[in-house]
Amino acid sequence: MTSPSSSISNFEARRFFLTLGAAIGLFLGVAVAISYYLGFKQGMANYGFQVLLDYQKNKIRQAQRVDIVFLGDSSLGNAIDAAHFTRLSGRDTLNLALTGSFGYAGSLNLLRQVLARHEPKVVVLLHTVDMMSRKLSYLGYFQTTDFFFNPFRFPPEEVTRFFLNSQTITKVIQRLWERATAKEGVASGEDYLYNDYIVQKGGTDAASFFRKHADHPLTPAQINPEKILFLQEIPRLCREAGIACIYVHGPTTRVRCDNSADFLQAATAMIRQLGLTVLEEPACMPMQDLGDSDDHVSPSKKQAYTEYYYGRLRAFLMANGGVSP
Repeated sequence: MTSPSSSISNFEARRFFLTLGAAIGLFLGVAVAISYYLGFKQGMANYGFQVLLDYQKNKIRQAQRVDIVFLGDSSLGNAIDAAHFTRLSGRDTLNLALTGSFGYAGSLNLLRQVLARHEPKVVVLLHTVDMMSRKLSYLGYFQTTDFFFNPFRFPPEEVTRFFLNSQTITKVIQRLWERATAKEGVASGEDYLYNDYIVQKGGTDAASFFRKHADHPLTPAQINPEKILFLQEIPRLCREAGIACIYVHGPTTRVRCDNSADFLQAATAMIRQLGLTVLEEPACMPMQDLGDSDDHVSPSKKQAYTEYYYGRLRAFLMANGGVSP
C-alpha cells in the first residue's frame, strides 16, 4: 500500500518536471522568436548582409519588368552593372548579387522569389570560381527563404545554429535596449551600398592576391560534391518555368586562370551534368583590374567587365530572347 507521503512526493515530482518542461519550452520559444523573427526577418540584428538581402528583395518587388536576371555572389556584384547591361542588351536587367556566404542556396531562393513575380527570359548564375570548393551553406538557405521549409530535411545542428543563434540573440537584445534607453546608435546601412552593391574597402594589395593564387592553386580534389544540393534545384526550376539558364564563372586573377585550369574543367563538367549550360573560361584579371578582393573587379572597371561579359553572353542571349531585335 502506497503511503500518503509517497503519493504527495510523486505528485510534486511530476509537477516539478512539468513546470521545468514548460519553462524550457517557453525559453526556447522566446529564443527562436528573437533569433529568427526579430533577428533575421525583421532585420534587428543589423547584419550587413541583411541590408544587402533586403535591398535585393526590394528590387524584385519593385521591378515592373524583368527580362534578364543575374544571380550570384560578390564577384557578380562587383563585375556587372545592371543599368549598363540593360543599355547593351535592350532588355530590363536585374543584378541580385548576394555574398559568397550565401552560396548557391541564396541564388536558388532569390530565383524562386523572382519567378513568383516575374517571367524572365534568361537567368545568369555568376559565382566566384572557387564556389564549388566551399562548404555547403545551409545557413544561406535559411536566411534567404521566403517559403515554408521542412527543418527535418536538414542536419539538426544547422537548424539549431539558425533558429537559436546566440550572436543574433545578443545583437537583438542590444538593439532593443538601445531603443528603450533612447541610445540607439546602430548604423542604418545606407553607407553600406553604392552603385548597386556593397561599397569596396580601400587599401587593395593586388600583388598579395597574385602571390596567394600562385602558391595555392585550386585542384579537382578540392571540389565539394555536396555543393550540388542547392545548385541542382536551379536548372529544374528553369526547365519548369521554360526559361534559359546559364552558369558563368566569375572574374579571378590571371595566375589562377593559368594554374587552376584542371579545377575549373572538373567543376564545369559537374555543373553541366546538372543540366546547366556553362560559359567555361572566367574573366582573367590583370593586376591593375583587381578591387578589394581576389575576385572583385575594381569599381573603375565595372562597366568594362559588364561589356566583356555581355560580349561573352551575347550569342546565348540572342538565342533565348535576351537581346532586343
